[in-house]
Amino acid sequence: MGKKPESEIARITLTPEAESRIGLVLAPATLQASPKARTVGGDVVPSSGRSIMVVAPVAGRLALPGTSTLTVGQAVKRGDALLRLTPVATVDRDLKATAGRTVSVAESRLGAMDARLSRAEKLLADGAGSARAVEEARADRDTAKAELDAAKSRVGMLDHSPLDSDVAVTLRAPEDGVVRSVSALPSSMVPAGAPLLELVGTGALWVRANVFVGDLRAIRHGAAAHVRPLTAKPSPADLEALPIEGPPTSDPLTTSFDLYYSLPKGADFRPGERVAVSLTYGDDVPSIHVPESAIVRDVTGTAWVYQLVGEHAFERRRVEVLRVDQEGAQLGRGLTAGAQIVATGAVELYGAEFGMGK
Repeated sequence: MGKKPESEIARITLTPEAESRIGLVLAPATLQASPKARTVGGDVVPSSGRSIMVVAPVAGRLALPGTSTLTVGQAVKRGDALLRLTPVATVDRDLKATAGRTVSVAESRLGAMDARLSRAEKLLADGAGSARAVEEARADRDTAKAELDAAKSRVGMLDHSPLDSDVAVTLRAPEDGVVRSVSALPSSMVPAGAPLLELVGTGALWVRANVFVGDLRAIRHGAAAHVRPLTAKPSPADLEALPIEGPPTSDPLTTSFDLYYSLPKGADFRPGERVAVSLTYGDDVPSIHVPESAIVRDVTGTAWVYQLVGEHAFERRRVEVLRVDQEGAQLGRGLTAGAQIVATGAVELYGAEFGMGK
């Protein structure tokens, strides 16, 4: 078989049987009025006021609640326990001696109450006392025993943590969010008002798009932006983000200005993630549209379509895809209106051209 002429390198001719077996369906490239779009870089940021700093309400010692962990990037729900803070007790002079004296006094009082209860029970047994006196003596004895137990517990606490109080405060997440930073580690002592961690609320996320200042007036006012992952190709799955008024931020070094758009609730993006943002420029202009299924991409990401150029003959043409929406793919160049292209079976035709799947 001789070599193909250079003009026919990207051309493939099928037999009627092969064309029927593949199930090719043709569709015309149509000319439609569409908005001009341009893709710029952007990043996902929490909405203004959604960054929350969790601080220590009192001075104390930090600890993790139970077996939970706390790491940067961890997603938390409103009400989740983040840290436990044990307040630091006031340090009195001769604290240990005072605690020992309290134990001795409680022991003496308990001994006296035991003796009183024994006398009351003996008098009741001899018929010279009353049941009420016994009940009062028993209540006083139980009170004295509880005071002794509390005093001994305090002495035991002084042996291993003399400054910790016997209560702890559980610090909980005020709303759904992601831990952006942790400023204090568990087991550390913190003063009152010390920043412990920062939460970024994920209930509402914004996209900050970096736009060259010379293009600001060309962007269509009030038009929605379409957001997708940074390395993804345009597709109908791109999220529509509505324009909002954000802080007036810019970068003099790159002569760019920031535009802000609000992502829909439940968007699968994280704060700080880089994304691609398609913006609408100027008025609608006529452009070529083809079905999305007609687009075939090679290993380098280049987009191609197959155009009917003769009887059962198809030529692979390179096209530039500007955007993809529910109506199909909008092309920047590569085709003319009315050209018959393969709408169904383009992938199979690509495989047949390069001998794949044999």
